[in-house]
Amino acid sequence: MPDWIADKKRRAERIREAKAELEAEAKTAAEAKLKAAAEAQERREAEGRRKGGRKAAPPSTEPDAKAQKNFTDPESRIMKSKDGFVQAYNAQTAVDAEPRSSWRTT
Repeated sequence: MPDWIADKKRRAERIREAKAELEAEAKTAAEAKLKAAAEAQERREAEGRRKGGRKAAPPSTEPDAKAQKNFTDPESRIMKSKDGFVQAYNAQTAVDAEPRSSWRTT
């Protein structure tokens, strides 16, 4: 077990840091959503259209109650699989059609 887990003060500090990160991410997402909505409104006004319906509530700057941070492997995520929910990765690869001469063996 890592040393920081055994030490109560260090563990509390890591939890505070993770909470601050979650709050910052939520604030950034809310700001991006507001910016996108403002840009969409400007486009509609430029085209002479109106948005129907009631005005939407502003996005929350607070993180979701179920938001989580993984301390041991921050690049992995909780994902749904046929066996339920597991800690996993979403690996992606890309290939192009051009061969690279430096990759060839002679």
